[in-house]
Amino acid sequence: MQKRVLVRASLAVALSGLLASGVVGCKKKSATENATSTGAPETVRPEVEEPSAPKVFAIGDDFNRVEVEPHVTPPSVADAQASLVTGAWSTFRGNDARTGLRDVPAIENPKIQWRTEIGIIGYSNVIAERDGRLYVSTQGQSHDQSDEWDGVVALDAESGKLLWRYRTESDANGMTLYDDALYVVTSDGHVHAIAVEDGSQRWNRDLGCSMRTAPTVVGDYVHILRNGKVTRLFRENGTSEMELERCSSLDRGGLSYDGGTMATVSMQDRVRLFEGTERVWTSTPRGDKSDYSGAWTPGLLLDGLLVTQVSTWPYPRGTQDFRGDDEFDYRAAVVAYWRDNGERAWVTDIDGEDPERKYRANNIHNHALPLVVAGKVFAPTLFRSELSVLDLATGARVGGVKLPDCRARQFSSPVGTLTAGYYARHDGVLYQFDYETLAVNWSLALGKAGLSGQSTTHEAVRDADSCSVVPVDGTALFGTPSIGVDGTVYVGSGEGWIYAIKDAAR
Repeated sequence: MQKRVLVRASLAVALSGLLASGVVGCKKKSATENATSTGAPETVRPEVEEPSAPKVFAIGDDFNRVEVEPHVTPPSVADAQASLVTGAWSTFRGNDARTGLRDVPAIENPKIQWRTEIGIIGYSNVIAERDGRLYVSTQGQSHDQSDEWDGVVALDAESGKLLWRYRTESDANGMTLYDDALYVVTSDGHVHAIAVEDGSQRWNRDLGCSMRTAPTVVGDYVHILRNGKVTRLFRENGTSEMELERCSSLDRGGLSYDGGTMATVSMQDRVRLFEGTERVWTSTPRGDKSDYSGAWTPGLLLDGLLVTQVSTWPYPRGTQDFRGDDEFDYRAAVVAYWRDNGERAWVTDIDGEDPERKYRANNIHNHALPLVVAGKVFAPTLFRSELSVLDLATGARVGGVKLPDCRARQFSSPVGTLTAGYYARHDGVLYQFDYETLAVNWSLALGKAGLSGQSTTHEAVRDADSCSVVPVDGTALFGTPSIGVDGTVYVGSGEGWIYAIKDAAR
């Protein structure tokens, strides 16, 4: 099997200069309804000629690994760069490849331009930005409970003024902005298609599985991770291309896509990669017998590599229990796979050993996807109270961005410009950090509206309970920030506010 070259020439050209310079409210329908706001009759599926009938994704058995040739010499990661978000910041981490990197000026003197109360923004929620508008999915006034604020809102990006609200019956979670519609999944197992202009419902489909992560839209289809597999709905009306299996799991993970290659990551610690609908490989089982949990975020698609975050990875203790089974410690890890054959390029323990051995697979704690830029991997950690910095080629730890001590679950994923990154943390503070010096440039306390304001150092104002293991209402920043086309950073809080952070000098 010949090695595939997965480097996009256009990206290589675009980034070569950078590398050389050292930077790199509508009421929801019932579960059985599938209506459109235009009054068009229901259809089972669009008519398609048999020769061009859609081909479903070739998932196969979870443990049926596709045979691929091993690497004699691992491919170079010199070109394993993250594609830039261009145009709309349309989904989790800006684009379907989940890279979270935008070529805009970094904020030097932050100020809160406006804030608007819209409902809780958690780790699975999305703040999308396009053409002077924000579209935000929200968990309402209470997490995991139905309330009147559950749903999607549209805001004016300049003023924060509410333009419309779309109501869902449970928490609205992952969302993607595509063309003239928003596609959002909910905790009660529904997928909603919403018109961006006025918030009217296009269609509503009950898939029967609680879903968290953002859909991926490709051509005529909305792709969703369900049951650890790819489910495709027709974008026109929400009907499925095939009969759905019963739900048996709660998927977190999600999908990534970069224009030809799609990757799926699930809680069952199963990673798959597809070219079109053909499965190229399925990751090798880890081999331990632990009750583990996998990724809570999608994978990060780079040229040549797929980078994932695993909440708990087993590390052998070198001891056995009374049954003779190996014993493990479970700690967060970043895992990189070669894109052409699925072999693990490296696995890195990002947290370090828990000296008190408090955390096991049933107490997962690190749910953030790392940021990759300039050959470095910036990964949120718990026990080290920092952003650990890894070498992209080897996974070796090369430093860390030091943060105030906060040994609590970390949910938000960092995003960035080409010179500086942003990290919204469990302690209620938004940090900006420098890629080269690994220093915190500035911080802003946003954990509670009453405490909002700029701190003089990166020991920003925090609630006394903000660093507890169990999140305290209103104290934390759970959601991943978004970066607007002009460099504005949008952040949502656990208290239910969304903030627009601009540069005071601009």
